[in-house]
Amino acid sequence: MATLWKRFGPLMVGLASLVVVATAGKVAWDAWETRQLEQQGAAFAEAEVTLSGDDPVAAAAEFASLAASQSGDSSAIARLREAEARLASDETETALTLLDRVAATDDIDPIFRDFAAVAAAQRNVTIAQSERARELLASRAGSDSPFHHSARELAAIAALQTGNVADATALLLDLRADTLTPADLRQRAEELLALLGVTEEGPSSDAQVTEDEP
Repeated sequence: MATLWKRFGPLMVGLASLVVVATAGKVAWDAWETRQLEQQGAAFAEAEVTLSGDDPVAAAAEFASLAASQSGDSSAIARLREAEARLASDETETALTLLDRVAATDDIDPIFRDFAAVAAAQRNVTIAQSERARELLASRAGSDSPFHHSARELAAIAALQTGNVADATALLLDLRADTLTPADLRQRAEELLALLGVTEEGPSSDAQVTEDEP
């Protein structure tokens, strides 16, 4: 035993020391991460208070700082909140740029990309930028997107803005036929279809005439 200890003792002591150091390092890292998360949470809360306090310009600056100091999903969330603050302060172009940036970011949860794209499309529809809205919604109207119902509704409205009644009707009929479409959204789809002269059986003759008009 004495011979074995003499030969392997220093190695075992070194390994034991390494385990202690690694454990201490892990505990220190976890504590640092906890402090960082607490600080980030406090900063987000302060920015939210600023935004709810009717000071969107200051809130936008706070969210911008948060987004710049973080990465991944945390940064994306801060950018989305900054975009909302920019919209509240009538900085529409800046807000759309932020939403487009989030929608095009690869290393974040897809749900944030889709949300940003649908939010940007909604704003583009509001300001009659219909073609841009349809571009944003092109890959979000499929059933694999969690926002596909809203994306189809917005795509239908954008199609109507450009005079494409056929595409709008098809999208609205899909919404009406989908059993998972939220009730309020289905009601809006049915109201639009009624305005277009589309019945349960299909488009009326009046709707066809409307579609052929310039």
